[in-house]
Formats: sequence, structure tokens, C-alpha cells
Amino acid sequence: MYGFGLSNQLLNFIEQGVFQGVGVSNQFAVGYAAVVQLMSQVSGEYQRIPGIDTLFITKENLFDTDNQKLLFPLIQ
Repeated sequence: MYGFGLSNQLLNFIEQGVFQGVGVSNQFAVGYAAVVQLMSQVSGEYQRIPGIDTLFITKENLFDTDNQKLLFPLIQ
């Protein structure tokens, strides 16, 4: 079973083997894209909204250093 989103419970399910994986978007990129879109609307000028990458987290890569930074940015 696969999912999309991020919560501690979903990560626990991956670790326990209940879910095989979950798609997680980079929340920093989501925030940046929101600011770009807001500024575009305020200024009346079109600005290309940056892409938002999605990472697929599985039990095998759950504890990779880069993935941990994305999943728990304030705990590092």
C-alpha cells in the first residue's frame, strides 16, 4: 500500500511495514512557490512558479540523511 502526505503516523506505518512507501513534497519548495505566486498577483506581472519535487520514502531510504532533513527539518 502506498500513500501521499506526511505525518508521524505514516512514517511509523512505513517503518512497521504496513505501508510500502509514501510520496512527500518538499514543504520549503511549496512555501517558496506560494510566495512567488502571491508576489506575482500583487505586482500584476507573470512569474513562472517553480516546480515542486516529490520524494518517495520507503523503509529502505527512510533513514537516509537527506531524507531525514526533509522529513524533520527542525529536529536536525
